[in-house]
Amino acid sequence: SVRPDATSYSLAIRSLGQAGEWNKALNLVSRVPQMESGPSSDKNTWERGVDSIAYSAAIIACKTEGNWQKAIAFLDEMQTRNVQPDRVTFNAAIAACAAAGRWDRALKLMLDMDKCWKQLPG
Repeated sequence: SVRPDATSYSLAIRSLGQAGEWNKALNLVSRVPQMESGPSSDKNTWERGVDSIAYSAAIIACKTEGNWQKAIAFLDEMQTRNVQPDRVTFNAAIAACAAAGRWDRALKLMLDMDKCWKQLPG
């Protein structure tokens, strides 16, 4: 049987968000399974990739709906679950805040993104 992967979930979440079905898109995020194996030999890298892709799509759905608070909540949830946000995730959250006229939050996220990258090894 064919099992959905990170890309499948991301596309479904993004499509639902673009169709104005953001509640369904955001609910789907909670149903993204933790993958046990994948293209990476490091299981944790694969899990973070799945979560990062799904969260990015959800945050883009939040921006489409104009729900900047939920976008920030998803970013916070990522940190709680020890999921590393990537540039797409941060940029989506920044865009959600900027679209809502919350430039103060957008600027804070830009500073947070800079700190996040400085803390990464290598």
